[in-house]
Amino acid sequence: MNCCNPDCPMPAARAARRATNLLRRGLTLAEVITCASIVVLLAAISYPVTLSAIRKSHDARCLSNMHQIWSAVALYRADYDPTSSGDMYQMGLPTYHAMSEIIDRVRLTCPEYNRGKPSGYLYQVNEPQIVVPVQWKDYTAQFGEAAMLETDVGHTPPANWDDPVAPKTGIGVRVSGEAVRRVRAGDPIHDRTWWH
Repeated sequence: MNCCNPDCPMPAARAARRATNLLRRGLTLAEVITCASIVVLLAAISYPVTLSAIRKSHDARCLSNMHQIWSAVALYRADYDPTSSGDMYQMGLPTYHAMSEIIDRVRLTCPEYNRGKPSGYLYQVNEPQIVVPVQWKDYTAQFGEAAMLETDVGHTPPANWDDPVAPKTGIGVRVSGEAVRRVRAGDPIHDRTWWH
């Protein structure tokens, strides 16, 4: 039926069918590839920024934990009349077991590389179960309150530990309470001067 009347419903019906067909058509392959490329590009741009933010948050968490450990040790030392250098007893520092209990109470674990608890407090030179790479008394005679009280080297990728020239990342706190973050080659566990 042909309708010349402008009020005829046929043109409107055809227009509705045409619009429905366009909606059912979907996306072409080129459009899908373009959208996927844009998503991949945005992800590639945002990944380094996100990774940097995550690492900064890990550092902030460990620095906070280090400060909590130092606060606990400072309260422990307040019960004595500690000197600024000397052996662990002269400096009023906790024993190995007391220090372990402090760390357990603070619940310090390194969020990077799942390395667990920190590896510091190597000042127990008079306790036979601890292998000490440096003598604490000589170390504090040289650095005094700047000596490292507690360290966490869990921020170093495991692959870098076997490479002597690869950078290692460590976070620690000095006897004075100053927080430290270092990135350099060497061995932060067995060489205390690495931190200075």
